[in-house]
Amino acid sequence: MASEGLEYQRGYFASAGRTRRIALGATPCVQRHFARTIDPLGLRPGARVLELGCGMGRFTQLLVDRGFEVTALDLSPYLVDRLRDELPDAGRLTVVAGRAEDVAGLAPGPFDAVVGFFFLHHLSRPDETFAAARSVLAGGGRIAFCEPNAFNPLVYLQVTLTPSMSWKGEPGIPRMRPAVVFPALERSGFTGMRTDVYGALPPVLANTGPGGRAERAIEWVRPLRPLGAYRIFTAVVPEVPDGQ
Repeated sequence: MASEGLEYQRGYFASAGRTRRIALGATPCVQRHFARTIDPLGLRPGARVLELGCGMGRFTQLLVDRGFEVTALDLSPYLVDRLRDELPDAGRLTVVAGRAEDVAGLAPGPFDAVVGFFFLHHLSRPDETFAAARSVLAGGGRIAFCEPNAFNPLVYLQVTLTPSMSWKGEPGIPRMRPAVVFPALERSGFTGMRTDVYGALPPVLANTGPGGRAERAIEWVRPLRPLGAYRIFTAVVPEVPDGQ
């Protein structure tokens, strides 16, 4: 990422509107994103997890609460400082400021999983980040990212109409689809790529009891499933046979 782009992203996430959007709070939507992303990985308490794009720690707190040994990384020193203020006594947590592409020098691991929540779509191209994540994962380690679904039209309206959002800050949303992400993962040495789509309603509705039930009912409508609001990408690092 060019220096101009780096500085823009740092400022983008330090704005008041953005920090309100990513503040701590385990709402039903946040808990669902977490469960849909983390549960399929089959991680046990004590697993070493690297979170990319941790922000102010909304999902970091949930990772720590699961009993994982968590390293949380974010590009913005401002957000990293806010996270340290919010979770000062959290055990099993290391917080690092820097680029995801430089993680091998900042947090070399090895890790059992690298995860991110609404992180990838802020990148123009994910290849360098995938390669960096691959370099710090143990053999058999997994990668999982929860992102907006590129095929959901409401995502584009949200970015266009929300004052605290911009296309310069969210450039990768059109690339959040298997045809783009899977080849990038494969180029970085991952295998077993999978994707999962879910969600239908804005959080303001889905966080209510009736809204949550309505969202799950909509998800059962087969023609609408590809248009779900969120998409999870997962992949695996091949195990290295003994003696090699």
